[in-house]
Amino acid sequence: MLKLKTGILTEKGKSLEQVVGQYIDKLNGKILFRGLGKKRPVFLSKYIEATKNRTDPTRRLRCFPAALEMIKKVKEHDLIAKKRTHLGVSYEFQASTKDGTIVKVHIREEVVENNRRLFLISTFGGRREIKNEG
Repeated sequence: MLKLKTGILTEKGKSLEQVVGQYIDKLNGKILFRGLGKKRPVFLSKYIEATKNRTDPTRRLRCFPAALEMIKKVKEHDLIAKKRTHLGVSYEFQASTKDGTIVKVHIREEVVENNRRLFLISTFGGRREIKNEG
């Protein structure tokens, strides 16, 4: 499993949304992704709105910086799920943060104006990685 250096945010509420918005603005709304074999941009424009409509949006938003690092570092062998839906093809990746929290990222490939684009749809995490002792 991929190990990340970035941790989970501690902010809450509106300040958490502002911090995530600042990350998105700083990256000009996209981040480069090499996880499917070739370098492609992942657009972040749908992330905040998609997160608001899900259960526990605060926990999901807190994983955002770790998710960005994961998108930059992930490789094709880190893929844990691939699903084809009426909206497009969805990919799910997983990694653990420096404190052992497992973070997952959901990226969807959609057709926009005859182009296939990748969008970050969701991040989720919070479960601790089980460490084997012995």
